Amino acid sequence: MNDTKLANILIVDDQEYNISLLERILSRAGFKHLYSTMDPRQIRQLLTEIDPDIVLLDLHMPGMDGLEVLNLIREHTGAESYLPVLMLTADMTSEAKQQGLQAGVNDFLTKPYDRTEVILRINNLLKTRQLHLQLQRHSETLEEKSPGTDGRA
Repeated sequence: MNDTKLANILIVDDQEYNISLLERILSRAGFKHLYSTMDPRQIRQLLTEIDPDIVLLDLHMPGMDGLEVLNLIREHTGAESYLPVLMLTADMTSEAKQQGLQAGVNDFLTKPYDRTEVILRINNLLKTRQLHLQLQRHSETLEEKSPGTDGRA
C-alpha cells in the first residue's frame, strides 16, 4: 500500500448515519476501499476477509462496546503488527480517553465530525502504518541475508 487512498478502511459503528457520513467524507477525499459493519461481533471475520489498514471504531455500541472490539483486534493482529485504530466518540471525558489509550487506541475522532480533521487523522495514521510495514519488510530482508539463516553459516 504505497498510496494511502488505496488503504482498506473498516468502519465499525452501530449508527448507520455515522457510517454513511464517514463513507461520504472518505470517498470524496479519494479513498477507494471502504468497508463497514453495524455489528461489532463480525470483527474477527472482517479482519480476516478485509485485512484493513485502519479501523474506525465507535466507542459506545450495544452488545459489545468499542473497547471489547479493540481487545479482539489486538488479539487478532498480535504485538508485532501495527493496525491503527481511530476511536469514534462523543464521549471525550478523561476517563473514556484513558481507557481507550490504555486499551491501545491510536487516536480519537470526536462527534460531530470535522471533515478536514477526519481526513488528516486518517492520513497520519495510514502514513505511520506504511512506515511500519516498510520497516517490517526491511527487517525481514535483513534476516534473510544474514549469515546463519540461509544454512551457510
